Amino acid sequence: MFDLSIEIEMRPKEAEIALQAITPELGARQSARSSTAVNIKKGSLLVGISAGDKTALRAAANAALNSIILSKAILEV
Repeated sequence: MFDLSIEIEMRPKEAEIALQAITPELGARQSARSSTAVNIKKGSLLVGISAGDKTALRAAANAALNSIILSKAILEV
């Protein structure tokens, strides 16, 4: 099993908005090969990914990070 933890510092309100925005997207991308959990801790967005192989881990990380990058870019407009 391969695990990845990512912590992205954001303002608390931005982290809450980003979490609400990306949760449905990440839920739609769940697969049998990986799982992703997103939470907030003291203004940081925490992303936890578990996968059975490196390829699935990379794909899940790319999907999560792309969703977060998009939501952060929208918040900055």
